[in-house]
Amino acid sequence: METFSIPASNNGTKHLKEAKNNCEEIAKIPAGKTNEIGANLQAMIISYYQDCRRQAQQSFYCALGAAVVGTVFFIVAIALYNRGESYKISIIAGGLIQVISGINFHLYGKAARQFSSFHICLERTNRYLIANCICDNIDDQSVRDQGRRELIEKMSNAPMLTLEMVTKGKSHPPKTSDA
Repeated sequence: METFSIPASNNGTKHLKEAKNNCEEIAKIPAGKTNEIGANLQAMIISYYQDCRRQAQQSFYCALGAAVVGTVFFIVAIALYNRGESYKISIIAGGLIQVISGINFHLYGKAARQFSSFHICLERTNRYLIANCICDNIDDQSVRDQGRRELIEKMSNAPMLTLEMVTKGKSHPPKTSDA
């Protein structure tokens, strides 16, 4: 069984090319090879997870570093104030760095949420692909066709997944009023 390598490069173009190649490799797997398709899809999910984790850690550590530097500036400002020296520059610098840190934490949260949304779609796609592969392994033609009909019906009637549906355990999208 062929497995995919996990991209180690920070080069976005290289990562996208590798993801495209992985998809092309999955398309070449013969019908009925459920385990092989499942293993390849899981390798893609692991790659996605590692990439998201790396980016989240980088964002978090940058924000944390900025928060520490800002705190040091505030501590220096307090020390200068207690000694009767000019402390305003240190307070302004510390405050500015704390604002930058807050912006970094905010962007980290937004990026993590966006990645979660993508992962939801990827996971749902994987479920349907595996269900289709399982249908390929059913020997009885009428049972296989019925299974595919049910799969197609579920896919076409499935609601668009939202992050709220997954994180809050809701089974359907929020209703909108026409009033």
